[in-house]
Amino acid sequence: MEYFFIFWFILACFFLIAEVGHPGLFFFLPFSLAAFITAIISIWFSSLIIQGICFLATSAAIFFIMHRWLNIRKLVQRKDVHTNIDALIGQHGIVIEKISERGTGYVKVNGETWLARSCEGLCIDVGTPIKIVDTRGAHVLVKQHL
Repeated sequence: MEYFFIFWFILACFFLIAEVGHPGLFFFLPFSLAAFITAIISIWFSSLIIQGICFLATSAAIFFIMHRWLNIRKLVQRKDVHTNIDALIGQHGIVIEKISERGTGYVKVNGETWLARSCEGLCIDVGTPIKIVDTRGAHVLVKQHL
């Protein structure tokens, strides 16, 4: 009976160390908590079958609870943060090479040069302030900003 408690306690410590070794995943934490709970249960129930069922049931329950909790936190804390080329949408810049009606030109935005097309199909001259409306692959769609 005492050996089962020691077994579950060592298993719980092993899973806890594994969780610390893989931060951010929360994969081994439910197993660690379930093993701690099973270690306590093993004091009253010496049957290995009951202990195994307790371990599996509490692991599944903790996984379910953590999954729901993390999803709720993700939805609450989620902000639409645009990165890479998508962060350019809405930025202002200036034309450094003329954008023709159906062709491309170059714009400078935040100190970077980008291949650009007019989203309205208009000719935009050098020195004209622009606003980035969208991105297409490696170039940006712009319109004149007055």
